[in-house]
Amino acid sequence: MSTVSDINKRISSLPKNALAELEKYIDFLAYKHGDWSLDMSEQQSDSIKKGLSDIENKLPHSQIQEKMRNYLSTKL
Repeated sequence: MSTVSDINKRISSLPKNALAELEKYIDFLAYKHGDWSLDMSEQQSDSIKKGLSDIENKLPHSQIQEKMRNYLSTKL
């Protein structure tokens, strides 16, 4: 495993035009390994809560599919 110092040396040797690409990749990794739920909108959070409620109420799979289909059709 590389140390921060090793990684910094490698970054220093990159051409300047590669730094923007590296920065985007670092952002991607931070998002991938971070808590994505902090970036959810209120509507997304409400949708997840509703889904959890449906699961807790043990709705049949077919009924959940129908609810999802109806919800998604309103977004087209």
